[in-house]
Order: sequence, then structure tokens, then C-alpha cells
Amino acid sequence: MDIEKRFREIRVYTEDNKPSLHKPVLLLFALSQCYQNQNRLIPFETIDRAFQQIFTSFSLEGKAENSHYPFGKLENDGIWEVTDTKTLQRTAVGHLFKGELLSKQVRGGFIPEIYGELISNKPLILKIAHEFLHRYFAQDLHTALLSVLMFGDKASLLPLQIAEAHPDYRQHPLHPPNDEAQNKIMVTTQNGYIAYLNSLHSLSANSANALAESQATNRYFAELYQAFPIVDQMLSALQDGERVVVLTGHAGDGKSTIALDVLKRLKNLSPNEPLNEMLKEREEISGSPFGSVTIVKDMSELSAQTRLQWLQEAFAGTGSWLLVSNSGPLLDTLAKL
Repeated sequence: MDIEKRFREIRVYTEDNKPSLHKPVLLLFALSQCYQNQNRLIPFETIDRAFQQIFTSFSLEGKAENSHYPFGKLENDGIWEVTDTKTLQRTAVGHLFKGELLSKQVRGGFIPEIYGELISNKPLILKIAHEFLHRYFAQDLHTALLSVLMFGDKASLLPLQIAEAHPDYRQHPLHPPNDEAQNKIMVTTQNGYIAYLNSLHSLSANSANALAESQATNRYFAELYQAFPIVDQMLSALQDGERVVVLTGHAGDGKSTIALDVLKRLKNLSPNEPLNEMLKEREEISGSPFGSVTIVKDMSELSAQTRLQWLQEAFAGTGSWLLVSNSGPLLDTLAKL
């Protein structure tokens, strides 16, 4: 089976000579899961969350909420499987319904033959991923996308061109010498850690999943992170009866990073190990002798209606809650409450 040919033949919807990025984004995420030795079939909820994060964080053209379109349409390319596909409803043009995919906990992934070839051949995964990057995404996004998708666990396999200051130059092998200045390029180095550092920059004005949420799954994060002393106080408060703890401040203060630390401590996870998946909007930790704890990682990213609903639930329900929010949305929602 020619795996590379199968991926090159995948049909991508084009309008006004611009390809839709929905299929390429989903495929890059699915390839990253293979690269990390994850299960073949992935819950649609997981795909949808990652899909929306990529679209919003990188300000890609297209609707971030339409992850269900490529999820269903990839079946037609002969490389993708959707569980219980024959029982699912479809629109006139063959699209699945997002609500049904979520409510029925539908999963999807590469067919067994494709998955088997990929999982045993990491260089092939990287080669296919790079082809999709070069075909559909701007060059300046490649390094950050690879880092966010965690293709960088084995940096030596990645042909990343990370430019660094260097006094030596060499002739570019692909072009004949004509203009000496134009045909010299800086010596570059392959360095996954630099790629990770580059991913820390704000790529757009969109704040959703800007830093802590994506760094939670990156293996380099623990080497840089220094725990906040306030984490111990918050844990003590959350475990001392039923409490609603509110963590507020300006954007970029480190609130979501603190929430990540609290989550790891409550789940007895190693502070030096990355999470297997990105933070959800709402994380619920049960089974503790202190009772349940619900963490809302950033109320600022929620709709006004959802903020109010969850705030009401926090004060009226059982268990303890940790609510993270920028000050403006928090004050607005408290006023409505």
C-alpha cells in the first residue's frame, strides 16, 4: 500500500482557489496522535476540542466549530473510519450532525491498515505531516504548529529550519549562483526546544488556549515552570469543606497555569509530566476524601450565558469549585447573578 499516495489523493474542498483548512487541520491532529502512540479511534469530543484550539490560536481562515465536516467527509477518502456510521444522521450533502457525534460519543480514526503502517513508521508520519504543512499552511506557522501538535518529542527526526545568528554562510544548493546576497542563507540548526520557545509567543489577538492550556501537554513545560506559592493555599481552601474559590486578574497573569497545577495536585499527577490531552473548559475531579472539585479554567472564554449558568451551579451545587476568570467578565457575571 502506497500510504503517501493515499494521503496526496485526499480531496480538499476549494472555494475561490483557496483550499479549506478543515481536513488538513484534522489530519495533522490525527497524525500527531499516531506519532504519540495514541489509540487508533479518537473520541470526536477530543478532536473537536483540539480542532477549535488550533483554528483559534493560529487565526486560521474558516469556522473553528465545524470540526464535524471533515470528521465525516474523510470517510469518502478511504482512509478514515467513523464508529456506528450507518446509524448516524446526515445532511443532504452528507455532513454529520455535531450534536449527535457528541451525545453518542462517536469516535473516529484512520482505518486499521493505515494506522498500522503509520504507528510503526514515525519518519513516514513526519514526512506526511510536513507535506500537509507546506501545501496548506503559511511557512511562518510550521514550527509552532509542529510544537503545539507535539511532533517534537524526537527533535532529531524533524527537519525544522530554526534560524540562529551565525557568522558562517553557505550557498543554497537548490539555486545557481547569480546574486551572491540573494543566494546565501544562514546556517540553521534542528532544535525542538527552540521550536517550543517560539510557540510561547502570542500569534494573534485571540486569547483562547493561548498559553497554559497548550503548554500543559508539552514535555518542555515542566522544566521551565516554577510553582506559585498560592497553589498550596488554594488546595487547602478547596479541600476544607464546600468552597467556591475565585482566581481573577488580568490576562497573562498566570491564572490558568495555577489552575493546571491545582488540577495535577488533586489528581495526584506528577508535576514534571505533561498531560495526555489539553485542559477542558471544565474539569471535574471526584473520588477524593475531601469531596468533588470542579475547575473552570477560564470563564473569559465562555459565552455570557454559560458563565452565568456555571456560576449559579457553583454557588448552589455541591462540592468545591475553582473559577478562573479575567476581572471584567467576572464582574459582569457577578452583577447579573
